[in-house]
Amino acid sequence: MTLDSGVTLDSRQRLEGDHWDFTLRSTIGDSEAYWTRAKELSDRILAEGPPTGWALAWVNKTVKRPMADGTVKRVRSVSFLDHAADLTARHHFQGSSAIKVDALSERYRIMPYMLRFGDIKAEVPPSVILGAFHTTYPDGTDIIGLRPLDEILTRWPEAVIVLPHTPLVESKVRSVIEWASDAADRPARDPYDSIGLAEITHPRESRDFVRAFAGSEEIRAAEPHVIDHELRVTFWVDQGLVRDPADLEAALAFMRSRYDLKFGLWDLARDRILRTTLLKPEVYAGPSAEPAPVPTELKASGKANLDERLAAKSAEREARRRVHQAVWPSLEHRGWEIPKHRRDGEEYHLPVGPRLPSPFADSGLPAVFFALVVHKKQAVLNLFGIPRIETVGGLIAENAGAISSVAGSDPEPEKSVILRLPGRGWDGDLRNWDSDADIVEKCVQVLIPHMGRLIDEVVEYRRSQAEVMSEQTREVETPFGTVRISFKLE
Repeated sequence: MTLDSGVTLDSRQRLEGDHWDFTLRSTIGDSEAYWTRAKELSDRILAEGPPTGWALAWVNKTVKRPMADGTVKRVRSVSFLDHAADLTARHHFQGSSAIKVDALSERYRIMPYMLRFGDIKAEVPPSVILGAFHTTYPDGTDIIGLRPLDEILTRWPEAVIVLPHTPLVESKVRSVIEWASDAADRPARDPYDSIGLAEITHPRESRDFVRAFAGSEEIRAAEPHVIDHELRVTFWVDQGLVRDPADLEAALAFMRSRYDLKFGLWDLARDRILRTTLLKPEVYAGPSAEPAPVPTELKASGKANLDERLAAKSAEREARRRVHQAVWPSLEHRGWEIPKHRRDGEEYHLPVGPRLPSPFADSGLPAVFFALVVHKKQAVLNLFGIPRIETVGGLIAENAGAISSVAGSDPEPEKSVILRLPGRGWDGDLRNWDSDADIVEKCVQVLIPHMGRLIDEVVEYRRSQAEVMSEQTREVETPFGTVRISFKLE
């Protein structure tokens, strides 16, 4: 693949000092070209399967598309995945993170977060899983050990998995094959139990990931994008065996050119007679065993981008400090608070109802709270319950008329948004905040008299959870060692 800097990389060859393949994985996974090629293979598999078949795309919500004028723009993943369903927006059960997908009609369904695979409830499992092996969590939780293959194979062992070919991915796949070869010596397991691959993970590996991630900040900041490519199948595991990827690539090319065939992709790729009769596999040159030096163009681009990013963060911190000076005097005397996990000028909370015990806050967490969140271009007033339940949106919808009369704009119940204040972000106008603070207060006063049922539902849910979770002690493996957590909910 050729990058915007003119550098050409082979995704199968590791870069010096990058044994986690940060640059290769992010560049490929962020490229629309990779996803278009992966989708071509997936489309063929789905076409040959049952009509109920579908594909799970482990992809970020946007990827990069190079333009003819040399620029690059972000495009939504749903746009090239046949208007895929975004599973992160599919929460239908009070007090539950379960995502039921069987009623969906979309062939492609997007889930950016590997650790949420367990929330997907599907009577019909996915036929294909497409991934970019991207990292979502700063401690590498989603790729240390043999993840995400453990998560995928545990839940959907029959699915075809399509991943970018990098040294890290290949090493994990070969480790899975080795692990599976010893399966006969292990006792039978419940089909809903983990297959055991994650047990190989060691905290030392997570600590190594954290150090490597921090040490690669400059090269990661380069954020290159693909402008030209030669994407093809270069590694193929079928029925537990490593096979010649040229056979699958040739079969896919043959299927692309013919529409009158009575056999499928797997028949053509697996059957020796069909292969020798119909296909002309191309011989691939293998990658160099030695790591490639990091191109100087990537280093220079990364340093420039990192310097620019640090300057922008500094400017944002100063702007948020000024926002806080303008906003806080109008909010403090009305009972608003600054959450412990937020800095000045980021977010402000107004608790409503009782504080409920929580292992995450000594003083407990409010059952319900208003949140004034300061974004770059606007400030937004939300209403939240813990957990986030449908009653919140219903309460806002029931009082939409009264909110509109005092706010001058309509609320957005489906997003738990009561009020938007355009131009009041940290990059906006800070003058006369008192007038907008009065509007925020009026919106709050419209809703508070009607919040009894919402508070009762949240309190009841939290109490039911406390009965299950009371007096628990857990040992958690972290990058910094084993942490023992004891807590009691009443």
